[in-house]
Order: sequence, then structure tokens, then C-alpha cells
Amino acid sequence: MERALYTELGTIGSFSVCKTYDDAPNPSLRIQDVGIVGVPLSTRDAEAIKAKAEQAPFGVRERTIIDTDVRDTWEIDASTVFTTNPRWKPFIENALVEACEEMGVNMITSRPRFDPYKLLLYEKGSHFLPYVDTEKADCMFATMIVVLPSEFEGGEACLSHAGSHVTYDCSKNSLHTTTVMTWYADVVHEIKPLTSGYRLALSYNLMHVSTSLRPALSDHSDFKENVRSALYSWRQSRHKTLAPQKILYLLEHQYTQSSLRGSALKGVDDVRVSMIRQMADDLRFHLGLATVNLVCHGHADDYPSYLHRLRHWGESGSGPDTDNVDFQEIETEEFSIIDFVDFEGVSISKSLEADIEDEVIPGNIVEEVQMGKYSSQEYYGHKANAAGSLSRTYRRTLLVIWPDYNDYDVAYRGEGFNYACHNLESRSLTSKKPTEDLLRLVDFILAPRVEPPIRSIRCVCCAAVHWKDGALWKRALGVRFWNNEGPLLDDTDLSSALEAFGFQEWHETLGLALATSPGNKSRLKLLTKLRDLLQKADDGPHVAWLHSQIAEALQNLKTPQLDDIELVIPLSHSHGGARFLEECIIPQIIEIANAPYLFCFAEAVTEFPGPEPAIKSKLVQELLVSAVSKANFMNKATEERLGSLNPNARDLRDGLARCLNLRCTDAVAAVLEKAKDLRGLTPKQINERSITVLLPVLEFLCDRLRGGPGVLPMQSLKSFAELTTSLCLEDIPGDKIYAVRVRSLVKIAILDDFRDLLGTILLPRVLLPQAGPDAQLVLAEELTALSERLGDHTEKAKLRTMVLSLANEYAYNVILYTPQSLIDALRILIRFRAAEACRRFVNRVIAFIASADATFFANDFDDSLILSLREFALSNTEIGDIGLNSAIGAITKRWASVVLGSKPPHNPSYYVAFQNWYCRCPTCLQTKVFLQDPRLESPTLSLERIGAQIKRHMEEVLTVFAFRVASFTTIHTYRGPQGLQICLTELAKLPLIWRRSQQKGLKMLSELASDEAQLRSILGEDYEGILSSLDVPRVWDTGEIPRVKVEPEESFIHQETDGGNEPPLKKVKTESG
Repeated sequence: MERALYTELGTIGSFSVCKTYDDAPNPSLRIQDVGIVGVPLSTRDAEAIKAKAEQAPFGVRERTIIDTDVRDTWEIDASTVFTTNPRWKPFIENALVEACEEMGVNMITSRPRFDPYKLLLYEKGSHFLPYVDTEKADCMFATMIVVLPSEFEGGEACLSHAGSHVTYDCSKNSLHTTTVMTWYADVVHEIKPLTSGYRLALSYNLMHVSTSLRPALSDHSDFKENVRSALYSWRQSRHKTLAPQKILYLLEHQYTQSSLRGSALKGVDDVRVSMIRQMADDLRFHLGLATVNLVCHGHADDYPSYLHRLRHWGESGSGPDTDNVDFQEIETEEFSIIDFVDFEGVSISKSLEADIEDEVIPGNIVEEVQMGKYSSQEYYGHKANAAGSLSRTYRRTLLVIWPDYNDYDVAYRGEGFNYACHNLESRSLTSKKPTEDLLRLVDFILAPRVEPPIRSIRCVCCAAVHWKDGALWKRALGVRFWNNEGPLLDDTDLSSALEAFGFQEWHETLGLALATSPGNKSRLKLLTKLRDLLQKADDGPHVAWLHSQIAEALQNLKTPQLDDIELVIPLSHSHGGARFLEECIIPQIIEIANAPYLFCFAEAVTEFPGPEPAIKSKLVQELLVSAVSKANFMNKATEERLGSLNPNARDLRDGLARCLNLRCTDAVAAVLEKAKDLRGLTPKQINERSITVLLPVLEFLCDRLRGGPGVLPMQSLKSFAELTTSLCLEDIPGDKIYAVRVRSLVKIAILDDFRDLLGTILLPRVLLPQAGPDAQLVLAEELTALSERLGDHTEKAKLRTMVLSLANEYAYNVILYTPQSLIDALRILIRFRAAEACRRFVNRVIAFIASADATFFANDFDDSLILSLREFALSNTEIGDIGLNSAIGAITKRWASVVLGSKPPHNPSYYVAFQNWYCRCPTCLQTKVFLQDPRLESPTLSLERIGAQIKRHMEEVLTVFAFRVASFTTIHTYRGPQGLQICLTELAKLPLIWRRSQQKGLKMLSELASDEAQLRSILGEDYEGILSSLDVPRVWDTGEIPRVKVEPEESFIHQETDGGNEPPLKKVKTESG
């Protein structure tokens, strides 16, 4: 076989070429006596050309005749046709070169050229029967036809040569493209009739130089004979063990996966394979294509390139030259054959096993592939003393040849099973009866498998229908009839089978299939298909059989699945009406279905337009009550993310929503009774369920109740609300959490139907001390808001009593920890107009202040507390005297005691040493100014970058003269002169701190009252003591509080004079010199 395939061919090339150009220039035709003709060709120009043209003749031996039955075409001689566009000639020259290359014409020796011959016009009906061109000149070897843009249909060119045939159809998109067809002079060509439009073409004779041999295609008789002989010998050796299973022949060109099909072959591959295919068909061989995938790994020969990069490092283009790197040594080779397809490009399998020594041509295929161009490469450059690594992938295309008796081993095994099905589908359509090969293929497809592919059953069924083979149809359906969605056969398959086999054989097979259906959906889906198929049949047996099958299926339902509801209800109703649903279907469903199915079935019955409303309501109620009795709403784990709804609460809520939407009061009551069942739970579990399940469900029902009671069972709902409220208030997890829970319950209890819960459950539980002030506040606010909404309602007095009791408990329990907390709590109590609660709270405040320490006043205390109390006293006179002035006096007195304190004495001894500080250097003068007039807002002085010498000087004078009032630390700088930071001592700060507190107190008193009498009435007996603490003189004569302006303390620093017996100052060298 290898010698036959490598038989030397003569002239290699195609006998014809056709190429379409969408960028061809307009020739700008000018016809003598016609004028300029535009393209795309218009009807007007076509008629003008026809008026000028003559009927085209054809040659018979030595004569030229006109016979429109043979050739019906109009022509104009080229001598009167001119192409005026200068771009046209280069275009034709380029088209000539491309055509000659495809046809195997030697451009050097033949030096082909083109001569214009005719302008041809085809109209509807124009044709040319099979014909071989006569040679118009000695040097003519081919014909070129250039089809110009025009709109037409039909006119295919059918060419044949040496047993090969090809058809060119250039009508597609002909309005916008130019097509060039070229064929050798000895090629038989036929032009099929034009079915519409006009086609305009320029005809050229292709000529060669007179001194060269005439270009022509070889008939390749030696190649054909050798290959035919090899294939025949292979077939004769069928039963010999040495005969190969298949032959894989390496083609010249590489084809991409998308172009891996016979029609994409080109050049010598096209010539060889075309001839092989003719002989393969005759001798019952099959052809396919596959791809060689060779991956080579090894060391790269990149050392010279590495040295070059070292010498020219940093220069432009000094990076690795990956294109010129080659292997120094190949370490591994991975050879595989992939993408096995048939000659039409249909995939057979993703891979193909082959014996390289006995089945692949040439035998040295690895070396042969490596000699060609690689498809891709990965190069990892030179590293230190080690060569870089190189990986290359080579790909080439193989022709696969195998005899038909090896189909099962070559094409159908493993991944090729789908191809076997494809083969049966395509071949069965072209054969009226099954051949021996096709029956063997059927046996292979229907052979027992773990999971027979759906396609396999359908393709055999289709073949059986086409062959009218009822036994084969039964056999296929016996292998597998059902899938997850229902029957494998669609309406067309069933209809075709009924037409092919008749009703008797058809319904016997389907009856057996129905008995083996895996579920309701598959069986009912098939019955629906059959009903639709037979609905036009008037034959009694047809209808009776179908009716009995439907009755059998509906009276013996299998375990229901949610997706069968859409089939059960309409088929049941159409079969027996509402009574059949009520007496046959519903009892079965209630007995065998689970709760989710029953809920969905009830909803589907409601939406179905069939039964009467009363009957429908009855059916739905039966289904829902049964669904609730089977449902387990508390079977999910309760661990949920923060803020998400408990899954059991979600299920319970969804169940209630379904019952409410379907207007079934009994079902709603049944759900609530199941929710209230807490048997077997621990106290902790009961508390958790009440909070995470029962309360959200109660809130959901109350939301529905706000829109009207509707079908809500109010007695059951009230019982459920009482239980939920009581359980939710039993455990007190924390003040804030409990308050949130109370707020939710209050919003429920204030509804008209649940108002009794306020007095019987909520108020007693919230009044307990452990309930906390937040919960008491929440309930009081909600009750106050409800009272305001009720207007003059009789319940207002009862609600007012509840609010006052809650306010008293709140005043006793609210936590006092900051001034603002006191203000907020008192504001709340005043808003409730609870005088007794306010007095209780003020007494608590006075007692609390008596023991408050400096921390209470230091954190965020300002005059807002005292001023707010004064504002409350002035603006809320309707609640009476609640002791606010006493609270103001107590707070002011305590503040003066723990914050202001006694005025610190002026101690000149701290500053005595200043009298001997005589240095008048700039740094000393700056420091003395800072210490003479200190500010509490800026108690530090930073002397930056003064240098080591001045720093030492300042440390010395501060240590000697200011050690009681100032401390110092070094300021370090990176690579620069040091500095010194001077801070006031705590002794020096005391007068400043007291002075600031004094100013704050005076400001507070001045804002509290406007005159002495008013201030005295507010502060009472504490008046004189507070003013004394502030060191303010009594102003009896004006009766007004003095607006005191505090001046800085007189400095005890020695005041230097211009004269005196001062010792000379020590000279200090500064950084600047």
C-alpha cells in the first residue's frame, strides 16, 4: 500500500478552479453601438445587450451550428467589447496566476496569457448541454469565464474529467461578487438552465507559448492501478491475521479542526484522495481524516544566543530570539492521533489508537512530522549554566482508510458509538430494505449496555419505520422506551410508526411500554401524545383502546411527583369530569402523596378551569386538611444567620399563606393547632421556638388581619396569640433584647381583637422589676400612642392607668450614669405627665448626686444638666412642683465640692529662685515669658534644634531657678541639633485649673438666674455656700450677680530693671556662632 500511495503522479492540479471575489473592480464595460454598461447588471442594460448580441453557436466536428435545444445563450464578439477600467487587467492577470497554480500549470515554462473571446449573456432558460470546448488556436489549453455582478438564480456549472465531477454554483450573493471559473480545454462542462434573472460573463481563452508543451492533466493511470491493486489485495486478505485493521497515510498539508473534511483538501492531497475515494467506494472501503499530534520536549540549543544577550544587555532587541531557537537534545516525544472524523467532517471519536509500525505511512512518521513546521512552541530561556527548555507541538493531517468489515473496530467502538448511530440514520434513509451490513449495525447498536443512549433507540426506531419492520421497532422499544422526561419518541415518531405498521401492531407495542412506565408523568405524557394523535380517528377500536389505557393509568397512580400534576388534573377531568376527580383521583392522592404534593395539587385544582366552584372548594379543602395533617413544619435545623428567618417559621408561614390564599379556614386552624403542640420539648426549646417560630408566624397573621379577617379562624388565632405572648415574656434574656420583643408583642396586642392581652399578660409581666426600664418604656410609649389614637374612647382611662404604673416603675428602675441620661429620663417622664413618677425620679437624682464623684462631672458634664432642669421647671408647671430646684441646688453644691474644690493658695516660694535668674539670652527670655504668663491650653514650650550647648545651659538654669514650676525633656532629631521641651509642673497648673473651673461655675450661675433674688430662690440655703466656694464677693446693694472677669494672677517672677547691681551674664554661644 505504501508503494502504491507514493506512485509518481503526472501533472498535479485540479482540472478546474472556481473562486469568488467580493473586492473585484468594476470593468467599466463599453460595447460598440450600445455604450457603457454598468454592473451589477440592470434589466435595461441586459435588454440593450440582447438587442446587439447574436445567438451563440457551438462546434460539431468541423461545423459551427446554432441549436437552442443544446445551447441557448447570447454572445458578442470581444472585438467590440472594451474594459475601460485600468484596474481590470491587473485583476485578470492575478486571477490567471491563482487559477494556474491550482491547476498545476508551470508558470515558468508555459508562460500563460489570456485572450478575450466573447461577452456572454444568459437569461431565464439559458443553458448549455454537456460539451467539450474546441481549441480556437494551437496554443489554447483552458477556458476562463468571469461572471460579473448581476442578480440571477440557477445556471450551475457541472464539470467532469477522468471520472471526477464537480459543480460550481455562483448564484449565491451574485449581485455583489465577481466569480472566476477556469477549466482545461478537454473538460466536459454543462451549464444548467438559469431559473431567473440575467447573468453577464466575459469569456477568455488561456494560451501558452508555442515552444512549450501544452499544459494538461495526467489521467494518473499508474497511481490508480497501483492503489486499486493494493486495496483489492487487502480485501482478499480479510481473514488473514497479518492484514492491517486500517491504514493511516500522511497528507502533504495540515488542515485545522474546523476544515477537517474531504471538501477542504487542496492541491496534491485533493488529487490523490479524490482518486482513492473512487476506488474505495468500488471496493467497499471507508475514508476518514485525523490529526497527528506530536509534542517534543528537550533542551534548547540557545547558548550562542545567551552569550549574545550578555554582550548586548540593555540594548534594543537584546531579548531572547525564540524564533531561531532549536533543540540541542530531544528528551521525550509524545505521539497521538486525535480528532478522528469521517469524510464529511462528522466526528467519529476524539482519539484513534494506531500501530505506528504496521498501520501508519510512512513508517518514519515521527521524523517526517518533525521535519515540517511546528504549530506552537514554549521556550524557557537559558538559566545560569543550564540550557533553556524547549517544547514544540507538531500537527499534520492523516488520511484514514479501512475496509467496511472493520467498521466496528475502527469507527464504532468507544467514542465512536454516536457515529454508529449517525451512520445508521443516514444510510437507512437511502435504503428501502436493510442490508446485511445495516442489520449487523443494528445489532451492534442494540447490544446490552449499562445505560443505552437515547439516540441509539431513536435511530433504530426511525430505521425500522423507514423499512416498515415492526419486529425491529418492538425490539428497539424493548431495550429502552422511557427517559426522565417521558417517552423517547416524539409525536412525529409515533405518527410515523402508526402509519408504517398499522394500529394492531402499533398499539400492542405501546401497551407493553405503558405497563413498564417508571412514573405517572412518563405514562400520562405518552397517553396525552396518543390522544392527540388519535383524536381524528373515528375507528372504534382506536378510541376504546386509548380510553382503557387512560383509565388504567389514572385508576392506578404510582408514587406522585410534583411534575406530574400538570398532566394528572387535565387528563382526569377530560376523561371523567369533576366526579372522576372527586371519586377516583383525590382519594388516591390523599392516600399516597406527601404534604408538598398535596399543597401543590390543591393549588392546581383551584387554578384549573374545570369543576364547579362548590365542588372545587370541597376538593381543595379535603386536600389541604390532609396536607396539614401530613406536614412537619418543625423538621429543619434552627441554626440560621443573624437577621434571617428561621426555616421552620418560613415553612409554617408558607403553609398558612397557602391555606389563606385558597380560603380554607379549617386548614388554617389545623396549622395553628400543630404549631401550638409543644409536647416533648424542654423549657429551653419551648422558649427558642416561641421566639424564633411562633412570634414571626403571629406577626405574619396579624399583618393579614390588618387587611380584614377574611377566612382567618379568629378563635384559634386568639388562642395562638395568648400562648405566643405568654411564652415570649417568660424568659428575660436582657433589657435591650426584651424591649425589642415587647415592642413586637405590643403591636399585636393593640389590635382590636387582641386588646385583652395588654392587661392580662403584657402589663403584669413588664411591670416586674427584672423586665427592665427599656421594656417598661416601650410599653408605655405604645400605650400612650394608642390612647391618643382612640380619642374619647372608654378605654382611655384604663390605658392612662397602665401608663402611670409603667412610668412609676420606670422612674424607679432607669439607670442613672451620666448627666445626659438624667435629662433623657426626666424628659420621658414629663412627656407621660406622670407627676408622681417625676417626683420619685427627682428624689433618686438628689440621692444619686449626693454620692457622685468627680468622674460623673468630669466625663461630659456641662451646664446643660442644670439649665435643662431649670427649663423643665419653667415649662412644665401643669404637673406641679416636683422638686427640681432642690435638685439644681444639690447638683451645683456637689459640683463645687468635688470639681471646683478649695482655691489653691498663691505660694511665692515657688518663684523665689527666679530673682537670681539674670541670664538675658534669647532662649532664657523666651522661657521666662512662658513661665511668667502660663496658659492651661498650652502648658508646654518646645525649643526646637537649639543645639547641645544651649540645651545644657537651659537644663542648668531650669534646674536651679524653676525646678518647682517647670520640668524638661530632650527633643531628639535625626542628624540635627537637639532641642528641649519645657512643661509646667502640676503645682504650677493648679491655679490655672481652679481658675478655669471658677469661670465655668460663674457662667453657669449667670445663665441660671437673672438677679440675686431669683438665684437665692433657686439655690435656697445652698446659695451663700456656693458663692463662697466660687470666691465671689456678696453684692447686696444691687441685688445682681456680678459678671466676674478673672484676670491672670500677679506674677511672682522678679521684674528686671535697666540698672542695678546685677552680676554680668555668662556668655552663651549659640548654634549660629
